[in-house]
Amino acid sequence: MLSPDAETAALLATIADRLTSDVRVDATFVVERIASLLPHQALLVARLSERLVEHWRDDLGNIHTSTAFDAADLVNLAVTLHRLGPETRDVGTTLFELLIEIESYAAMETLEEIDNRFRTRPAPSRRRLPRRQRQSSRTRHHSAK
Repeated sequence: MLSPDAETAALLATIADRLTSDVRVDATFVVERIASLLPHQALLVARLSERLVEHWRDDLGNIHTSTAFDAADLVNLAVTLHRLGPETRDVGTTLFELLIEIESYAAMETLEEIDNRFRTRPAPSRRRLPRRQRQSSRTRHHSAK
């Protein structure tokens, strides 16, 4: 857990400014820690989150990477930023849209859940192919005679 004090904010702002593709950042560790700064350092969390999503762009959309599993935490962070109020609403939306743009499974799943809440009728189900009827062992036995 990070403390929402001025020193922590200065350190994270420096990290956000200097984050390059050469730096390897552990998604689980970072996302959990910056989320602990909410709501005190919401704008800094938003800025750092956007930089991290850009940094992890390729990995977040690839379900074969461990970073993709942490996308759900970033989606939660985006939704939380959106809900905190007018100061962070737009950046929360932008962060969520960025996650959708890179085809993060967690973001797509959340969007589907949100869309289903506003439908007046249930989402259409896919037509299923009819199953082949299995013959019971008794029927097969009698037809063999």
